[in-house]
Amino acid sequence: MGEIGSYQLLCPIGEGASSTVYCAKNNDTNDNCCIKLIKKSRSENCFLDIESKVLPTLNHPNIVKFIDFLEDVDNFYLVEELCCGETLTHYMESGKILTDSAILSIMQQLLSAIQYIHYKGISHRDLKTDNIIISNANTIKLIDFGLSTDNNSQMRATFCGSVAFASPECINHLNYDSKSADIWSCGVICYYLATGSIPWKGKNIVQIMRSITTVNYTIPSTVSLPVKSIIQQCLQLDPVKRPSASKLLESPFFSTKVRRSPRLLRVENSCGQFPKHSIVQPPAEVRKSARRRPKIYSL
Repeated sequence: MGEIGSYQLLCPIGEGASSTVYCAKNNDTNDNCCIKLIKKSRSENCFLDIESKVLPTLNHPNIVKFIDFLEDVDNFYLVEELCCGETLTHYMESGKILTDSAILSIMQQLLSAIQYIHYKGISHRDLKTDNIIISNANTIKLIDFGLSTDNNSQMRATFCGSVAFASPECINHLNYDSKSADIWSCGVICYYLATGSIPWKGKNIVQIMRSITTVNYTIPSTVSLPVKSIIQQCLQLDPVKRPSASKLLESPFFSTKVRRSPRLLRVENSCGQFPKHSIVQPPAEVRKSARRRPKIYSL
């Protein structure tokens, strides 16, 4: 497909409003990687500038790793670690049901990543299941820092991210603490993992936004107390009352090391086949084998 510097483009694996994502190979190391191509004519919003400055400063097992940044006359190229696996959205939409231990494992990894970036003075501002990948190494990877911001700056009033995962103060265009907004999003993610749906009910976007701003939701009785506790602590209307990621990780159910989930899907390192979901799918024979397994997953 062509070469960019020392990288050979192999095939497209995803496309967004302003970028195309490719699987690529580093010709110097022979390692696979991921390259996000952003046309310069579409980069006035500075999201790429933010992401290219934030990612190189981060080094955490649950955050996608930055590799390189290149540009030519027409495009910018953000080179990142290739995360083999699938998004949490796609994983849950396939009909799988997570046990409490699996939910707690995912949430512990997510909160660990959030704790890390908040300590570094960074907020993600677009936390959602589409931006979390379950990798072939049994870990989750937080991706897409295009909307991230420096916590040391002033309170924000700019809406960003996805409505379903956005906090009430963000929906209402109030000045908000982006760290507290990240914690709210973690609560929505936890609810989604426990139930397979978002907490908010409504026939249209206006009704859903009203449900969010009034914190109108119910937790099914089947949800365990530890998972329910995480949801309730995160989804508090008053941002000041939401605990930090560090505080949440001190909860009794996180007091001992939660083991990571088992191999939900075994993916070959070569990542030979590519899906429609901006991530890499296992070969067909592995997918068939996975479908024959029970849909209950535990540690």
